Amino acid sequence: EEQQPDHMGEESSSCVHWMVDYICRHREPVKLLLTRAEGTSYEHFVHNMVEVEVEYTLQYMEVLRRLGRDIPELSQSLCHIIASGMFNGIFEIVVHDMPREQALRDVDHLRDFYTAGWLKLMGAQPLSFLDIG
Repeated sequence: EEQQPDHMGEESSSCVHWMVDYICRHREPVKLLLTRAEGTSYEHFVHNMVEVEVEYTLQYMEVLRRLGRDIPELSQSLCHIIASGMFNGIFEIVVHDMPREQALRDVDHLRDFYTAGWLKLMGAQPLSFLDIG
């Protein structure tokens, strides 16, 4: 548990890059999964991914609390909304047939955007572009 906060950013980045690579290597099956899964056992694929992400997010917040961090209570529904937005944003790669390099750049920016939001919700003060000048 003590090592998790130090490695979270690296792990998150690795996981997201793996997802982008996987999506780009398997575009057609992923597109079918996202757009034509209704009525199959994969119909709730994205929702199920979001639920797993929410579960682990809430567990990680508990780890941070046990480590003495002052982490606010965030509702499961809010965590679900945030995770859903992130995953659906990533899957835009397929919807718009985005080239891999553009997908990696855009998803890195998306991850930065969500990281800043999480920091704000957790009580941290992310660097504002207004503070730079």
